Amino acid sequence: MSDHERSLLRERLGQDEEGGELHPLPSGHRFRAEQDALACYSLPGWEQKRGLPHYSSFEHLDGRSRSSEEFKCATGKSMTEWDADNVLGLIKGAGKLSRKKGNASKRPNRSRGVFVFCCPHRVIYGFHTMLRGESPRDAFVVLYTRMKREDLPQYLVYNNACALRNYCLRRAPAHFANVRFIVDRFHYAKAGSEVHKCGPSNCPESYAALHWVNTSAVESVNSFLKGFRSLGWYSGLESFMVILPLLLGGYNSSLRRVDDAKLSIAVAAALWTIEMRAVLLQG
Repeated sequence: MSDHERSLLRERLGQDEEGGELHPLPSGHRFRAEQDALACYSLPGWEQKRGLPHYSSFEHLDGRSRSSEEFKCATGKSMTEWDADNVLGLIKGAGKLSRKKGNASKRPNRSRGVFVFCCPHRVIYGFHTMLRGESPRDAFVVLYTRMKREDLPQYLVYNNACALRNYCLRRAPAHFANVRFIVDRFHYAKAGSEVHKCGPSNCPESYAALHWVNTSAVESVNSFLKGFRSLGWYSGLESFMVILPLLLGGYNSSLRRVDDAKLSIAVAAALWTIEMRAVLLQG
């Protein structure tokens, strides 16, 4: 194997130049400049570990795809274009109602919101600010530059997961080889302009491990964030990046355990009857 082939293999396996484990980039590294200004992923293991390559054969210089791979399923539009036509106030002059007289959006031309990662229990892992509208690139950038190959989730849930799968496997097939890309139940079941025509491999009901998992947990986070929409619209980026981590940190600390209701009626195991012990502990 030539040195070039060995270097390419190590890069695809998420290893450093010597074949060792990737470590967080030092503070001030030039690869960190953009994400340091726009992102907040403060949990252990989410540090940025490498830069983002430019795939010149199918990307413009600004990272936009040259093809339709960023489009929403079965719409023929990118996520930004679809939102502009259907989501009132998301971008200036957007939304169906904004076409009516007197209903023009008042939103200033600033960021396009934030992209949030959370678990099925609604614990927020981190976020970054979007400057050009949501696309599969947002998820890819974080998962490729911050996560080790072995630490990626087995199931990754996203409302445009069918496009995200193609996007990721086209750029880093080895890195994402063991990930299943799933559309959440809320969006997979939608009809009309948001209908999903992708196959059953993207459906959460196709996986027994997801039958009792809340695949739409991030919608609860979005509902919480909508209360601060005006704050985000009219804040400068520096102020926004100070305020939002505080809000999301408070959100995480206020979450209740899923078994709080059970704990509130629990009694010490020493007080259980023999029959109850046999039922609950199976012996």
